[in-house]
Amino acid sequence: MVKWEEKVIERKLSLDEIWKWSTSRLSFLLRATYDMSPSPTNLLKWKVVNENKCKCGKIRTLKHILSNCSLALDR
Repeated sequence: MVKWEEKVIERKLSLDEIWKWSTSRLSFLLRATYDMSPSPTNLLKWKVVNENKCKCGKIRTLKHILSNCSLALDR
């Protein structure tokens, strides 16, 4: 059985490199890392929307949106 950790290439980032990133990229990475993005699940938790079902029928978590949705991956 292959684990995803075996396929990841280790990368070290310097502060100088991070400071060169655009604010939108840095904001996305931080929000995605800490699950603070306005995903449908978070919008439901924050009482902004009433539903968080995807068109594929599953719950739209950040993980589902970025890596598991069969409808999004077919595009």
